[in-house]
Amino acid sequence: MKKILTALLLSLLFVSACDKLPENGDLDGMWQLTELSEAAADGSGYGEPRNMKSERIYWCVQLRLLSILRRDGTQNPTNGKTEETLCRFVHAGGSFRITEMYYHYRSSDELITDEAFEGLAFTGVHGNKAEFRVEKLNGKEMILCSDQSRLVFRKF
Repeated sequence: MKKILTALLLSLLFVSACDKLPENGDLDGMWQLTELSEAAADGSGYGEPRNMKSERIYWCVQLRLLSILRRDGTQNPTNGKTEETLCRFVHAGGSFRITEMYYHYRSSDELITDEAFEGLAFTGVHGNKAEFRVEKLNGKEMILCSDQSRLVFRKF
């Protein structure tokens, strides 16, 4: 927990030192995935929500970059290869689209080109691109819905 808070504080310090102001409004910051509901096979909505707090999955949003990582104490890769997935995104109106994904290695990044990529399926993100409807977004809670998943986050 201390490491996450320290990293967040250092990130904020770095941003303020570079005069880069938040440009995403309430979306900017660190979010923890708290609930995940998968879509029902018959298209009748979403199934029972699964508590995801113990998985410790975080989305960190800053400028035009989204970082998806898991801090559950294991050394398991978040995306099948690395601990962190970096994404480019577009947030406009009521939609949130992930347009590109990268395996993040400390010294370089590798574009994920496989459209059938399922390395983040356990987080509710399917494929190497994803489109969500923003159901709710404020300074404390975010709810994103896609055809496959409904994700509930809390601001961390």
